[in-house]
Amino acid sequence: MLQVFSPLTGVVKPLSDVKDPVLAEEIIGAGLAVYANETRIHEVCAPVSGRLLKVHPHAFLIFTPIGIGILVHLGVETVTLKGKGFTVLCAEGDTVELGTPIVRWDPQVAIDAGLDTTISVVACNVKRQQIFSDLHGHMEVAQGEEFFHVVSA
Repeated sequence: MLQVFSPLTGVVKPLSDVKDPVLAEEIIGAGLAVYANETRIHEVCAPVSGRLLKVHPHAFLIFTPIGIGILVHLGVETVTLKGKGFTVLCAEGDTVELGTPIVRWDPQVAIDAGLDTTISVVACNVKRQQIFSDLHGHMEVAQGEEFFHVVSA
């Protein structure tokens, strides 16, 4: 079993509510989303421990010791901001612990550009039947609180 924790404080949303079909239709994998209810600058933290396989201003992927990749995608279409509003705090290849700040993000930049600021947390190549959570849509979740856990198939 792999526990995945919330990368920031906010309101839980099902992935199906994310306005990105690749994420909403769980093409990459299953998970949950969180919407920060404050527009202040956030430090988006590692939801698991592992090695950073990819780091972009708008997204990062952590490969866990049990072989599951966890993708954290900040907002929808935020790649179009070309890094504006984001500060990357870690590098690809770094080993990070749960709770390590990975990206500092000012969501107001995305809001001003008319973009959705929902953060998706996806267990790559994992099916919905393997994801379990006590959290449901519109519940508050604190940064570092268990978001969901993955059970092996």
